[in-house]
Amino acid sequence: MKLSKIRLATLWMTILLLASLAASCVMPVPPDVTPVPGVTVTSEPAVTKTPEPVSDDPAEIQAYCSEISQHGKDEQAVIPKPSTRMIGQTDLTADALPQLLHSPYQDLIYVDRQVLLTGQEAAINEVIGAFDLQLRYGDYHPITLEEGRTIRLAEIADERSVEEVSCLFGQFVLANPDLDAAADPNYFISPAWRGGGSPWTQNGYWASNQPGGGLGMADETQFLNQWALGKEGIGLMNDGERAVESTGEGVTIAVLDTSPWRTPCLRGAPCSKNRQVNWPVDEESGDSGSSKLDLITWELEPANPDTCPGKDRWNEDLDREMQDISNHGLFVASLAHAVAPQSTIHLLRVLEDDGCGDLFKVLQGLQQFEDYMTAASEGDVAGGNMPLTNTVVNMSLGVHLPDNPEEFALPEVVTALNDKLNYMTSLGAVVVAAAGNDSYSADPLAETETDPDAPLPAEIPAVESQVIGVAASTYDKQRGCFSNMGDVAAPGGNGLTLSQVPPDPKLTAAAVAGDYVNCIVPGRVDRSSREDFWCEQAGNETYCLVGLGVDPQNKDKTTYLYWVGTSFATPLVSGIAALRLQEGVPPDKVDDAIYGSVDSAAPVLGEGIVNLGN
Repeated sequence: MKLSKIRLATLWMTILLLASLAASCVMPVPPDVTPVPGVTVTSEPAVTKTPEPVSDDPAEIQAYCSEISQHGKDEQAVIPKPSTRMIGQTDLTADALPQLLHSPYQDLIYVDRQVLLTGQEAAINEVIGAFDLQLRYGDYHPITLEEGRTIRLAEIADERSVEEVSCLFGQFVLANPDLDAAADPNYFISPAWRGGGSPWTQNGYWASNQPGGGLGMADETQFLNQWALGKEGIGLMNDGERAVESTGEGVTIAVLDTSPWRTPCLRGAPCSKNRQVNWPVDEESGDSGSSKLDLITWELEPANPDTCPGKDRWNEDLDREMQDISNHGLFVASLAHAVAPQSTIHLLRVLEDDGCGDLFKVLQGLQQFEDYMTAASEGDVAGGNMPLTNTVVNMSLGVHLPDNPEEFALPEVVTALNDKLNYMTSLGAVVVAAAGNDSYSADPLAETETDPDAPLPAEIPAVESQVIGVAASTYDKQRGCFSNMGDVAAPGGNGLTLSQVPPDPKLTAAAVAGDYVNCIVPGRVDRSSREDFWCEQAGNETYCLVGLGVDPQNKDKTTYLYWVGTSFATPLVSGIAALRLQEGVPPDKVDDAIYGSVDSAAPVLGEGIVNLGN
């Protein structure tokens, strides 16, 4: 069982509770709401092993979902009190602790009034009819699954909330288990960075980036000589020479992310362009630091271009400005290319320049890439051909659900994304995703999930069983102090803990206002300057990774950047997966092949830290 599957334990406890209540004819009542009339609560409910519906009567299901969804909406609006754990570790007093101005969840979890409907059309229509739901399908092609199943984007046209529609589908299918239907919120998606580098909440606070992203400028000679690729990292390079023979030839890597380029296209039509990236060249030696990078870039029209949350965000100076991380995807692609230089890399722009996206757009990206590969293979899926064999999907992004989604009346499982990734793996794809960087409050020395202040489980989709979830390791073979747990780890850099920095309220308590922060990733050394970045300082380069970016003012000009996060550990593992596929490892055995060549590490880093030298 994957180490990062801790969410399943929470789900199982919830299932048992609901089952025990339902078995005694109990309508589960959320805290502080009025019970549904006519429902009796017993004191000794029986426990069963499978979830059961609150009722098989649509009217009672409707009453329950109305109550539970309103409670969830109320919980989403709560503004938490600031953590008092900061007192004594900074110069802040209780009265001076930073106060949240907005809830960290209200209007920031999903696109309002949109749901994703997954399953068979007839079953979905039966649920819609049972509750007279008013749903309108958008003008978008359905996402295809196996045996005629689809995923469709729907607008809620009546007064019901997203939570209520999701609940109605969930409860009705529990009462009618032969139905294949589910409803998910259309969750917002972002790069797997929420803590000190967050662009993802209205109260967000991040280390200041270069325009386009990155925590400083690196030298062209550093790319292939960086620690992450050498013996302190994945063992790809040895004294400046490549230490492995495999190159990823014949393998395709799809990177779903941001992109610094735009490719105009017709509405609803796949849109791609072959693009050769010019690497920076040392004027004296003529050395570019790497082989050429040929990308196939994709532009996907956003389904929700004006709904990205958190427009009123904080930068490192506590000023409000929009973040530009359009180089994030190119940085990811360049690291995958370093490991597998002969692979074909597709960069699909599913996130806006500030890192905002939504679940349906990510699903569109997966679908268009799948269609492209299927057409290229001219394969007959029904005949047993797997058109995504020799394909790796890199997802340095995630769905940022609350740790206890049921408290907010949200589904525990994201059915649409899980089912689509299941289908793609059945066609031969290997999926690799970033575990996330939410563990800024964890104890850097915690080694197991049961330790006090242990890091958080991986985010969705990295937490899913069919996905290789990647945590970030450091130069010293430890967990990056921001990193969530994962199935395996790769170099992702590190931040500073409170014991390493002066008691500066802006660098500590304000990093995530109202929360306890034990790990920060500094941006500029002097926040009054736009020039001096922490990663650029002598001795700090082993905290950061080096990758490729473009000049926002000149898209034909490239440069090398520093950056930090599980987002950038992930393409190193994707590159290794490409090497294993080239070597003939079957897609469903690639994870075992990767886990079998690791440096041992603390259990919070899963199977260990990847090392091609083992």
